[in-house]
Amino acid sequence: GSEGIVSAVGDDDRIYSADPKSGAVTVTAVDANGEVTASESETWAELKGSGDLQITVVGDKPVLLDAAAGKLFLPGGKRLQLENAREAKLQQGGPASGFVAIATRKALLKQPLDGSAAKTVAFDGEGVPAAPVQLGGCVHAAWSGANKYVRDCVNDGDDKNVDVPKASASPSYV
Repeated sequence: GSEGIVSAVGDDDRIYSADPKSGAVTVTAVDANGEVTASESETWAELKGSGDLQITVVGDKPVLLDAAAGKLFLPGGKRLQLENAREAKLQQGGPASGFVAIATRKALLKQPLDGSAAKTVAFDGEGVPAAPVQLGGCVHAAWSGANKYVRDCVNDGDDKNVDVPKASASPSYV
């Protein structure tokens, strides 16, 4: 069955799907009528047997996260282990970038897609992360509970790490 399969649409309008049972990652192009015009699939062996997966697409590169197990899968199937990943959120799909943004309860991670060392932007405290967004050279991230907002940009002068006014007792950021 299709149980456990996750999908996302890339900026290239193609559909990216991953099946944790088989480890298959499939990219499908469809025309205006919804007919499949092209489909390519590869097996990411490390993905097999993963639990509840999140998928995102950075440009045309799929990235997957098994938050419960702290496993991050980079394009091609390379697996990395994340600390404190229990409620981690992958970034929303977005434009091409050299890294994927991941928010954990305690930090924003900018993980290069090539698997090299991540940049960590930490803040005081802990909260429930929203899915980060990459836009115009900046990553935007927010945490409810901690009521924190972080903006981390290519140009450090544009960085922000601020408290969000307590809009409500239990804000949920998107």
